[in-house]
Amino acid sequence: NPEIFNHGNAITKEQAISEANNFIQPNNLFDESILKGIITTDILKYNSTDQTFTTATSLSETNVIRVNYFRNDLDDMKILPAGFDKSYNYALYTAANTPYPRMTEINYSFWPISFDDFATYPLKSSVSAWQDLVDGYAHVAKMGNNTENNNIVIRKIYLSYYDSEEPQLYLQPIFVFEGDNNFVAFVSAISPEWLE
Repeated sequence: NPEIFNHGNAITKEQAISEANNFIQPNNLFDESILKGIITTDILKYNSTDQTFTTATSLSETNVIRVNYFRNDLDDMKILPAGFDKSYNYALYTAANTPYPRMTEINYSFWPISFDDFATYPLKSSVSAWQDLVDGYAHVAKMGNNTENNNIVIRKIYLSYYDSEEPQLYLQPIFVFEGDNNFVAFVSAISPEWLE
């Protein structure tokens, strides 16, 4: 019901996080490790013409706050989903007045990690990972404000773990490439001879 985005008071990020947690926790909707993980927010504006959300420029024009729930870092490395800064686990909160609901959408996709079952695998070199990116073997998590014809300047490269929406047997290490205009891409970090 798009009317829920036209009612209510100003929203704050803290209010959205608090109310999302207060809804999720007593209903046991998320694993406790996710609720105690890293929480971020995105402020969104509802466009009634094409019925989509776009990034709001200020809280005063915000209709919805997306509350993202990420896993905590592991060994000082981020655990990143395919969308980089968009978690599989999130709640959309609006400050709609009653009788409209405040939680307009909740999504939860969680696979437990066996922290006691691990192994060491050799990683490919950063030069090899760079070549994979150049050759088009990367997962582009965010194109940002770039086009496929742009020359994208990479500013930051680091190791992370990939958090799949599908069940996986292990947390896969990845190289993360961050570039100008919000570009982000992932490349598998494990040496190819160790992959089946």
